[in-house]
Amino acid sequence: MKTAKIKIAAIAVSLVMLMSLAACGVNGTKRAPQLEKSAYSYEIYGGNGLTVNIDLGDSRFEKLSLGDESVDAENYTLSGGALALGKEYLESLGEGTYAFTVATDLGNVEFSVTVTATAPLPGIDDLLGGDYFGVTLGEGNGLVAFPDNVTPESDLNKYLAFKEGNKPLAVNESFTVNFGEDDFWSMRLRPYNDIIRPNSFRESSSAAFAYVQDDFGKGVRMWGDDYFGTDSIKLKGSSFLNSAKYTVEASYRTGTVSGAKYRLRFYNSIIMEMSGSDKIYTKSASFTVPSDLYLTGDHTWYYDCLYVDIDSSVAADITLYSLKLTRTE
Repeated sequence: MKTAKIKIAAIAVSLVMLMSLAACGVNGTKRAPQLEKSAYSYEIYGGNGLTVNIDLGDSRFEKLSLGDESVDAENYTLSGGALALGKEYLESLGEGTYAFTVATDLGNVEFSVTVTATAPLPGIDDLLGGDYFGVTLGEGNGLVAFPDNVTPESDLNKYLAFKEGNKPLAVNESFTVNFGEDDFWSMRLRPYNDIIRPNSFRESSSAAFAYVQDDFGKGVRMWGDDYFGTDSIKLKGSSFLNSAKYTVEASYRTGTVSGAKYRLRFYNSIIMEMSGSDKIYTKSASFTVPSDLYLTGDHTWYYDCLYVDIDSSVAADITLYSLKLTRTE
């Protein structure tokens, strides 16, 4: 009987030891936490938070600290192996290098985050809400929605695309805009209009526009419903220079309204008469910017555009498929 009790006790001890070994891993040692890397960088105004990859192993997370202070749980999340620091929290730190510590029951791991910042740029809502682009983001000209592909990754990218697109052409440089195909923010000439004004204002109303795909291709269709004489749509973007000479090539198709006239204009000069509704027509013309057009910096934006005029006593439309602009002198 005594021998049997000894055997039972020995088996019990063995089971306890096996359970302990299983809990500690194959070699009896628990796995401590490990970081994928120990140094990270974050750019203010360009980022949406930062993810630190961590393998907790067999450890239990206890807290995240910055220096000697615990980081509030609202400023980060831990899910699986991803420790995510929030955008607002990182940007609240300001520029500098910060040492973080992840504390667990099996020890600590440390990583650093270097926060840098460029000068803040206007958001796209600020840009479009100004005098130059007086339209509302996501609402086109207030009547028709922008196309689906009009939202790149961030406001910053949209701003930079606008800024790049607004550069004036160098001599012998050219660009082509394919309306309805090109990303709106990167177009070098973009459709734009003012608020529709009733005839009682005794001012020419501005045509509405929409991106379309018809039997002839993709383009931007412009039309007007309330005529005092001439409706216009503006194509804004690339800056024009005093005394510079340009050629423009337009591919278009007009509507079928009898007697309607369509023109491409810069400032007070008619560049091109456009007609033809049964197919896509391509026509070229040249124009010169007056030598004294830009005398002040306050209103140069008003002249930095081409106009598509619709002259008709009733509603009429024209579709512009592409436009190529070249600076010749």
